[in-house]
This record gives sequence, structure tokens and C-alpha cells, in this order.
Amino acid sequence: MYKWIGAVVVLLLILGSLMTSGLVTALLDLTAFLVLLALVWIRAVKSSDKKQNNESDNGNESTPVFKAD
Repeated sequence: MYKWIGAVVVLLLILGSLMTSGLVTALLDLTAFLVLLALVWIRAVKSSDKKQNNESDNGNESTPVFKAD
């Protein structure tokens, strides 16, 4: 859901950037870039959390460790 909203926002910002000039264009481009960066960051964090959860679940079912006497 976030990626679609982000994509629409970025497209609107780029469209606005094409219709303006100077400092406004630079600010719109910067904002579009930051939105894309935020979307990638959110996706990376979610992916990392899922990966850590899977590893912790698999770690509980691993073979027991035997201590040498």
C-alpha cells in the first residue's frame, strides 16, 4: 500500500518539477528522491525484521548442543 501511495506522490512531484523551474524544481526533485529513499528504507527494515524472525524461529528447532564433560 505504501509503495503505491509513494509512487503516486513521486510521479506528482516529478510532474510538478517539469512544470516549474529553478529552486522549486530542485526542491521538488529532492522531495521525490527522499520519498523514494524512505520507501526503500521501510522495505529494507521490514525485510530485515522478517529475516530475523525466521532465523529466531528456526533457531529454536535446531539440534540440541551437547556439552562435553
